[in-house]
Amino acid sequence: MKKNGFLRKVAILVLLIGAGLFWVYRYGPNVNVYLFPPSPQQYGTVILQKLDQFGLYAHGEKWDKSYKSSLRAIKKSSSYVETRKILSDSLSVAGGNHSSLWAKDDLNKAVQNNSFPETKLLDKETLYLKLPEFIGADEEQMAKYAKTIHKASQSNDVKQVIVDLSNNSLKDHTMIDIGTITKKKNIPVAIITNENTASSGELVALAFKGLKNVRYFGHATAGYTSVNRSIYLYDGAVLNITNARVISRDKVVYENQAILPNQETNEPIAAAQKWFKNLKN
Repeated sequence: MKKNGFLRKVAILVLLIGAGLFWVYRYGPNVNVYLFPPSPQQYGTVILQKLDQFGLYAHGEKWDKSYKSSLRAIKKSSSYVETRKILSDSLSVAGGNHSSLWAKDDLNKAVQNNSFPETKLLDKETLYLKLPEFIGADEEQMAKYAKTIHKASQSNDVKQVIVDLSNNSLKDHTMIDIGTITKKKNIPVAIITNENTASSGELVALAFKGLKNVRYFGHATAGYTSVNRSIYLYDGAVLNITNARVISRDKVVYENQAILPNQETNEPIAAAQKWFKNLKN
């Protein structure tokens, strides 16, 4: 009897392990878990499935044709790199121009090149914040970025702020706590943009839309005003799929439209300072 009981437990354990292995084999790729390295074809199929599931434009005849064409094309692929190249057209169809597919090495290089905000007082009352793009999820770097802004805004003498988002063009993350800047009631905020302000830089600019005493200076942005979903792939590459539109605080819907300045100028800092002065008169 004891032997039979032991064998029964072993059988149950084997069944559970088998079921677990089958689940990983069958459904693991959906969460980037594999029993064995995927083939270039399986790798590509996962990407196409993610595009089909999340892509903002992954519907209709154009997408159906692109999906089927790419599925046929990856059958001849011999590497992950080749598969990613083959799927570039489908990426654009499903997610538009804002979507991207980063190789692991390119992503690591971008993270290593992260820079941090430049802060200075242009005069006793005017705080200037130059906000560069930021990529990755390194908690230490993220904390440093945020603390730099927070520390600069603590002075009680600051009565107006210039947030410079020009050339903030990386299609990933730029972090800013708007409350840190607008904590003082009705503090004027000037936003500087140009044609190289893109993606997350544009989302930061949009975050100020609809607030009192906010004005935009410079030039129209690049027009990547949409939301991306980031998905990590087996080889460390990152798939960024555009999956949503953006609605500003003043209820304007953006779908990769440029943000236009209130005042177009090649001297945005001087124009902002003039605006601050006029507010006081």
